[in-house]
Parts: sequence; C-alpha cells; structure tokens
Amino acid sequence: YYMGEYDRAVTETKRYRFFYPFGERYGESLILAGRAYYASGDTGKSIDSFQEAYRTLPGTIYGEEGLFYLGKARLLQGSISFAVNNFQEYNFVYENGYFYQDSLFLLCLARAFSENYNEADQLLRYYMETFPEGEYYDSALLLSRMIEAEQERPKKSPLAAGLYSAVIPGMGYVYT
Repeated sequence: YYMGEYDRAVTETKRYRFFYPFGERYGESLILAGRAYYASGDTGKSIDSFQEAYRTLPGTIYGEEGLFYLGKARLLQGSISFAVNNFQEYNFVYENGYFYQDSLFLLCLARAFSENYNEADQLLRYYMETFPEGEYYDSALLLSRMIEAEQERPKKSPLAAGLYSAVIPGMGYVYT
C-alpha cells in the first residue's frame, strides 16, 4: 500500500514538471519526488532529484533544501565522504540557511563516522557554542563524550596481531 503511494507521488511530480517546466512549483516537485523516492527505498533516484533541485535552483529555498537532503540521503546511505562534502558546501553557501543547525550537527556525525575524531570534536564544540539551546545540544554533548572515550581507549597493536596469527592461525583476529 505505502509503496504505491510513493510511486503515485513520484508520478504526479513528474507529470507536473512535464506540463509546467517553468512552473512556480517545479522546485517543490523535485524535493517531493526526492523524498518519495527515498521513503520508497530508491536512494539513487532520490539523490538524483535532490541534486537536480540544487543544480537548477541554487538561489531558492528548493535549491537549499535539495543540497541539505542530498547530504542527509548520502549520510543515511553510508556515503560518508559525499555527505561530508554536501554538508560542508551547505554550511558555506547557506551559513544562515533554514537547515544550518541540522547540517552542522549532521556534519559532526559524518566526521565521527569517518573516524576523523579531532575535527568532529572541534565541530561539536562549535555547534554547542553556537547553539547552546539547540535541538541537538544533548546529542552533541553525548557524541563528544563518546569521541573522548574512543580516543582514550587503548589501541591494539597490528604487529602483535600479525605475530599471533603467524603462530596460531586466527589468533590475531581473536586478539583484535
């Protein structure tokens, strides 16, 4: 049932763009299609739709929304480096934009996921200073603590793992 609703939404947005290629709701139709594609599980087409919104309407709310959702879709898809690029671009181009707070926090998450802990922690501190009562303040504080704990955790030696595996096959894996 739900899949059919998403398909209908995509079809109607395509129909609108076909009949009104310069219509005032063209950008809105791209964003709606991207969200419907994403909700139906078609991340690739959702990314294409968000990219088109940003590429064709960069100075509008739809271009801004397209770039933000592009980063979010890529982050949720697991394309961390692309998500980082999109959020950095959003934060540069739309520093006072509607999604700035969200984008900044998601950039912190993306940096943490890519194990770039120093930059993630710096961004988290910046986020908490900039938005002391922000929507993600508690999550930012928790993430900062998690990063600190990860950096203090003793690391395993690759040399020891290799030696263990040389002596007893599989023992290096157990060690790590």
